[in-house]
Amino acid sequence: MSCNNIIPYIESNCRKSIGGIKRIFAINSNGIDYINYDTENSEMVNFIIPKDSSNFAQIKCVKDSASLTTTFVGDAATGSGEYTSEFVFKLVEDEFWLWTESFSNTPIVFIIQNNRNEYYLVGDETNGAYLTNSVHTSGANLGEFNGEEMTFTYTSDKPLWKCVVGSE
Repeated sequence: MSCNNIIPYIESNCRKSIGGIKRIFAINSNGIDYINYDTENSEMVNFIIPKDSSNFAQIKCVKDSASLTTTFVGDAATGSGEYTSEFVFKLVEDEFWLWTESFSNTPIVFIIQNNRNEYYLVGDETNGAYLTNSVHTSGANLGEFNGEEMTFTYTSDKPLWKCVVGSE
């Protein structure tokens, strides 16, 4: 049954969810002066201050090609664990040449807006996400993808931070 169909007096436990990444912003983590984490009220990032010569750049990825997955692996013996986030997106040929050198061996901080208009911080001012895999493909057929798929990995002892939405 569709989640849009409502039948009176019947409770619908709709499990539909909206996925996908809408926009991606990136900055070299060395270009961040300060990140304010609101640990008392909202458990969210309130604001990010880039250094004078730095700013966030919008990455134009292929529509419906980006995904963010965060996995926690715990060690019961030591009582510790870590969160590993993998952020994957595809770039078209023109964008690939623009970003490839900027991303290689560079700690990157991403702000990701998903299709539910939630913003997440991947990376921080001391520990950025690193390009861990990059695959360039020409596609086998006329209608197949031609460009680069990039995978960034970020590891932390804390889960991903949501960002308070205000001005960009």
